[in-house]
Amino acid sequence: MKLIALLAGLVAGSAFALDAPEVRCQRSANYYAEFYQGLYTMHRHGLEKFPSDSPERQLYFVQVQKNGDKVEMNVIKSVRGDTSLSASEQAVVIKLHQAVGKQLRETAALDAQAAQPKDRQAVLQTLQEACP
Repeated sequence: MKLIALLAGLVAGSAFALDAPEVRCQRSANYYAEFYQGLYTMHRHGLEKFPSDSPERQLYFVQVQKNGDKVEMNVIKSVRGDTSLSASEQAVVIKLHQAVGKQLRETAALDAQAAQPKDRQAVLQTLQEACP
């Protein structure tokens, strides 16, 4: 339910697409930041639980990647379904979500490898730096 509420708030009609780029970036970063701790925790679990180079570890991280991809794809699906956005507005919003989603996945993975989680403010800053 939380995911649905976040999605609804994030891509609520054309108002999102008409916002200034900085506002779109901030909204996207805020949305994706909600998933940082979960992805970080999944990565840490895999690193701690499974032996290096084991098939189980490889399978586990495939699933972690799918979970991270799913967050982004759900948003993009919502943007594509928003008929109040023009094709060019959709392209801009999708590009934004792809960049921030990629940064989220990379940040969570790297932080987990270093065993150094970021606080929310640091995550937001990192995600905002990824905005096109």
